[in-house]
Amino acid sequence: MIIITGMHRSGTSMITNLLLEISDDYQQASSYIQGDIWNQRGYFENMEFVILNNCILIGNFAHSSALRRYPPEKRSQLIRFFISISNLKYLMLIIFPAQIHKNAMNRMSDMVELGKQYQGQIIKDPRFSLLIDYWNQATNINRVVFCFRHPYEVMCSLKKKYSLLPQIGYQLWSFHNVQFLKASHSVETIFINFNNFFDPMNHLNEMKRLYCVLDKEFDQQQAEIIKKKIILGKFKNQVYINQKIPHRVQTIYSRLLELHADEERWDRNLR
Repeated sequence: MIIITGMHRSGTSMITNLLLEISDDYQQASSYIQGDIWNQRGYFENMEFVILNNCILIGNFAHSSALRRYPPEKRSQLIRFFISISNLKYLMLIIFPAQIHKNAMNRMSDMVELGKQYQGQIIKDPRFSLLIDYWNQATNINRVVFCFRHPYEVMCSLKKKYSLLPQIGYQLWSFHNVQFLKASHSVETIFINFNNFFDPMNHLNEMKRLYCVLDKEFDQQQAEIIKKKIILGKFKNQVYINQKIPHRVQTIYSRLLELHADEERWDRNLR
């Protein structure tokens, strides 16, 4: 199984879309969460994994995840209420992270069964960034694709979508990235820098990494066609790589950039 994860609003959907185009594998398309105004092409998330991961992370409120099948324009006030409760419970993980371990161990058998069902497939969910250590115990993970994006951009996106204060947005970004980095030593991880896809000097090198994920020889012509098809100009208006951010956030971001630059750990094709 190849897992794609990263902090929410960090480009995991776009990068999964690129990987699926390169691999020409859309077998799970019928089980994906529908797109909405935030991800018009879709989320490329298998509903079974989203619901199980949410059950582990937010307990009894997780069943409202199924309501996300309804795009925003079709959500009633009751559906919006349940989703708001779910989001609030998710934020509480920052304060009570130990609950994740207890819930994950209680659902380990469910994780094992789901892992068997989807063995060998590409599975994406940002929630894996908090749960990768447990999934690695439950099933065979070939490698993990960890997507990261400049924290200022993530904070702005969270503020726009969920009306989160900048401080909370940065805390969420830090929490997800730190939790993953603590467990990343146990799985083969390829780090993908979302911002590089919008940099004319670096976009092809980032595409090469996606071919490495799939153990495919890089095809520049195909890569250019796929990139042009998937990455539209409206995805981003500006790259904020020099934007000032809190010191602790900058320290974590610098570590991600270091791991991303350490190509010889995993990549024989970029040498």
